[in-house]
Amino acid sequence: AAQAQFRRLAAPGAVLVMAGIVAFWPHHLDDGRFEERLRLSKALMNGRNFAGAAAELQKAHQLRPSHLVAEFNLGMALVSDGRAAEGIPYLQHAVEARVAIPGARYALATAIFRSGDPVRAAGLLRTFAPDASDSAESCVQVAYVALDVGAPDVAVRFLERAAALEPAWELPRELLARLHG
Repeated sequence: AAQAQFRRLAAPGAVLVMAGIVAFWPHHLDDGRFEERLRLSKALMNGRNFAGAAAELQKAHQLRPSHLVAEFNLGMALVSDGRAAEGIPYLQHAVEARVAIPGARYALATAIFRSGDPVRAAGLLRTFAPDASDSAESCVQVAYVALDVGAPDVAVRFLERAAALEPAWELPRELLARLHG
């Protein structure tokens, strides 16, 4: 009789325990906060409110620390807000992890240069070669950065690629002629 009474009480108790586990288990369902932070940060960046954008991107990064685009954008917001020492590590990590943003590695080199470290920026640029996805315009922009940091060898490499991509564009050839002349 006691065993039958135990079974009668145990079954509903087990159901309650299971319901509690299901109800309170952290399922990590997407609640939209991450995407909301990204949208808000974009609006703030467009409005040149870099500190506000950085704050939103920091919250997004805390929600999804492995999201490389959010991490890269956080770095850019911090650098744009004049906090290069805080932003560059985010940029560097995202670039090293191969964030899918065209020109990300060049943005990193530019940030390092503008933070006052042209030697480090030049060293970083020397590790780069034009990527298949680089446009002639982006190659010329990298060449300008390379010239600014004192890496004419890198500038030549990118200008030659720009000239090959856009044979009718005179600027890359003019810049190459100045460098060789």
